Amino acid sequence: MKKVSALRLSQGKVKWNECFDSESELLEAMMACKADVNKYPYYQLVKGYEYIVSFQKQFSTKGNLTEKQMTQLKRLGSSIYKHLSAHF
Repeated sequence: MKKVSALRLSQGKVKWNECFDSESELLEAMMACKADVNKYPYYQLVKGYEYIVSFQKQFSTKGNLTEKQMTQLKRLGSSIYKHLSAHF
């Protein structure tokens, strides 16, 4: 993961490729997210958690995501980055 300032993240749109070096690194970060609504309070969840949970399931069973799912995952990239940097 790349270093992105908290101020910049809070100000708005940070693209996924400003946070991660590659798509595979983004996928690894997605799998590390704790996005299960039954285990964590709503304020600890990643924005777009409903997508991430289904993406995690598909990636763990099939080993890949569709092109449209990857596009959506890239849109959620900064949220995933914020979530992981807050927990590490």
